[in-house]
Amino acid sequence: SPFLQSIRYQYAWLWEYCGHFARSFASDKLWREKGHTSGEDIVSLLQEVQAACCQLALRNTNDDGQDSPLWIGSTSSDKDHAKTVLITLKTQGLVSLRSPTPLVAAPSEIDPSGERKDGPSAVEVASSILRKQNLLKRERRSVLVAASVCYGRAAAAYLALQSAGAGSGNNGDIPPPPTVFVEEKTDDPLLHSLLSPDAASRDSSILLLLRQRLGDTCNEVGKALLTEAKAILETPFANAEGNKDELKATGPFLLSAKFWFSESLRHFEASNDLRNIALLRCNLCQCCKIRANTSVALPKLTDKSSDGS
Repeated sequence: SPFLQSIRYQYAWLWEYCGHFARSFASDKLWREKGHTSGEDIVSLLQEVQAACCQLALRNTNDDGQDSPLWIGSTSSDKDHAKTVLITLKTQGLVSLRSPTPLVAAPSEIDPSGERKDGPSAVEVASSILRKQNLLKRERRSVLVAASVCYGRAAAAYLALQSAGAGSGNNGDIPPPPTVFVEEKTDDPLLHSLLSPDAASRDSSILLLLRQRLGDTCNEVGKALLTEAKAILETPFANAEGNKDELKATGPFLLSAKFWFSESLRHFEASNDLRNIALLRCNLCQCCKIRANTSVALPKLTDKSSDGS
């Protein structure tokens, strides 16, 4: 219905702006220094937005972090499309606004035998290392993860609109997307399509921009995890007997970095961003090179973390 289409447009705009806000905070230190805003404030605000959307969706007051069919569609095809952009669905709820963790490696993937050895698991060690980092690093990382959730929800809403045929023409009851101001003389076909009166073309262009921003955010999360893995392996005493627990953390870091890089690569491929596609392949190569050239213990790992890449 036109009303449902209008609500989905507003839902998409809301989460797109939330993504911009979170991404802006992660890239600009002045938010903390002059804006007196912390990463916890940003995540808390986004959680409130999520709670409001959950209450609106079919009067569901259970803020479980899952997206209602009201926003992403109710058919199995809609859910399959949404899964390509929703990090929460992709990780089966492991990553959400309630838990903006960058670690997506399950303990069973690191220790496939299921045997619990003495001491903490590799995932627990990796989580401990991240918690001990300085406040600015922790906040930037959690806000980047939150931004990926926000952009994914906006993209999922546009996918639902496309699936429902919302782009077949603007109904008078449906508000048009926000106006995009560009110079009159431009050769950029993407910007021309954003100004196009054809709603289908405009929505497709907006979706491409959202996937580019989502890919950029996923790439930043992956780079942060890859940096942590390198820092452990480059420590002069990394292989010493007393550092074995810390060395175990490289497994979850590399596996999670590969997941975020693979997600980023998929989004850049969908938007045909050739420059970033090349950069992401280089980042993935670094993950493979580190694993091949070091004694990182990742036994019998499956490739399910890179599905869809």
